[in-house]
Amino acid sequence: MKSYDDLEQLMDENLNTILLMKSSPYCKAISMKIRDLELRLILIQDTLENWIKLQRTWLYLEPIFSSENSQSSMLQIKKKFERVDKNWRTFMEMFFHEVKFSLVS
Repeated sequence: MKSYDDLEQLMDENLNTILLMKSSPYCKAISMKIRDLELRLILIQDTLENWIKLQRTWLYLEPIFSSENSQSSMLQIKKKFERVDKNWRTFMEMFFHEVKFSLVS
């Protein structure tokens, strides 16, 4: 969580910088680019917050559905959780592969 806190702080700092830029009379010529960057940062920030919420929920549920007791009593729900878990892991692997590729290119 420490790295997320650092990232969250960096995002807040960048958004504050953008707000300062938007209020400057010298940035009127690039105001559309500033607005576009602001919207992108807000989208990234919202996405990260939702991922953290999802991860916290997953951390709570994963041991429940991994236990032997749940395998017999909640078989259908467990199978659904396993599908969602597999999709989530695949998505995150694809995301990190894209980020690594983008950073290298």
